[in-house]
Amino acid sequence: MAIDKKVYRNSVIYTACNFALKAMNFLLLPLYTAFLSTEDYGVVGLMERFISVATVLSTFSLQAAVMRFYVDFRDDDEGLARFCGTLICFSLLSTLAFDILFFALRSVLVPMLFKGVSFVPTVTITLSGLAFTNVYGIYQQVLRGMERARESALTSIVYLGLNVTFTILFVVGFGWGADGSLLGTALAGVCLSVCAIVRMVRMRSFRVCIDWSLVRELLRYSIPLMPHNLSTQIASLVSGVLINHGSTLAAVGLYNVANKFGQACDTLQSSVSTAYSPWLYRMLSDKPEGYKGQLSDFTRTLLDVYLLVFVGISYFVREPILLLLDRSYAESWMLVPMIALVYAVKSAYYFYIGVLFYYKQAANKIFVATLTSSLLNVALSFPLVAMWGSYGSVLADGLSMVVRVAIVVRMAGHFEDVGYRISTFVRSFLTVSVFVVVGLAPCLVAPLEIMWWTMMWRFGLYGVLLFCVLRRHPGVTGLMKSRLGKHNGI
Repeated sequence: MAIDKKVYRNSVIYTACNFALKAMNFLLLPLYTAFLSTEDYGVVGLMERFISVATVLSTFSLQAAVMRFYVDFRDDDEGLARFCGTLICFSLLSTLAFDILFFALRSVLVPMLFKGVSFVPTVTITLSGLAFTNVYGIYQQVLRGMERARESALTSIVYLGLNVTFTILFVVGFGWGADGSLLGTALAGVCLSVCAIVRMVRMRSFRVCIDWSLVRELLRYSIPLMPHNLSTQIASLVSGVLINHGSTLAAVGLYNVANKFGQACDTLQSSVSTAYSPWLYRMLSDKPEGYKGQLSDFTRTLLDVYLLVFVGISYFVREPILLLLDRSYAESWMLVPMIALVYAVKSAYYFYIGVLFYYKQAANKIFVATLTSSLLNVALSFPLVAMWGSYGSVLADGLSMVVRVAIVVRMAGHFEDVGYRISTFVRSFLTVSVFVVVGLAPCLVAPLEIMWWTMMWRFGLYGVLLFCVLRRHPGVTGLMKSRLGKHNGI
């Protein structure tokens, strides 16, 4: 069985869409940073991290179960309608309970999590939009389970468009600062959640109901995954809280800007993983001849793509930040290469975790890896953030990610050897590290301004890296030559 063309097509769609969304956010950063102080951006960053945690807690991580259970209902129209209806209605009910609990404990939680942030209106705006954010997230997972990549991408673009429109209106037009940005996000979630329910009704894949037997089955799958899905988000929230308590909201703002750029690395990997997972599940189910070789070859190709992206972002993020953002955000560029290296470690995790998600008995044990690494991250964050601030936070992320990958690789080996080799991932990470360190060394001693000689040095090294990657993939080079030949009439 050849690699399903739908995997490639959907990978391209998801990746192109997500990078387009990131690009739009990058283009808007100069506008936002001009109207939002570093303190305002710190508030927005803390709230974004809180939403990531609250989304999992308030729904018991139901989003993680959507794609896996969709496979069981895809040929049953009535069952699919009850499945989607149960997901949406239960998430609304559980999110309401979460909001009420947070409100009751606000005198304890707000000072602990959000130093310097007012409960009204800042935190209340965030909590009010949580239910709609959850509905939108579940709908996106349903579309991905259906392998409707184009519709999923279009929905994401519409969501961003609404978010940007509302945010510009409230931040630039009304001057509401961080509260305006958070309100724009909340209203975008409201609009898209309503559209999602209408769309599912028209597809005959939604019924207002809560099937409690199905809820129990979903929760048996999703609750053990909560530590897994919370691990990165909680560590990120803890880092933001510690930076805020140890320094200022302005420092959180710089950290947030760096993450916006660094997370572009993870965007590529998560986009490919979204398209790759359904095909991987079919391969593991059917086990066609030579499937391990196909998986191994596909992995090496993707790692080379990731290599170019990680090094490219590390090399060429400095000048856009210096040129486009307010001067108060300039120092944030130095965090980006470190964040990229953390995501380079995470590459292996994305491949091996797919194997564990396929086996339901393995999915229930994923929390061992994520909980261990999350606790380690939090434990390391206290001393490292105290010593080195945001840099200590990124270092804690990297060390805990190494532990998480090691545990996941070990666990996956107990279920099935699908052809992955850890040495392949290690070589890829070392290559990224060497090129990043060598390429950026001159920038660390140069003044915090545009230096043409450092740019030429990085362009030259990146050209060498690109040449080496293309040499490993002669088919790509041949295709490029063929296309150029046709274009020139040869």
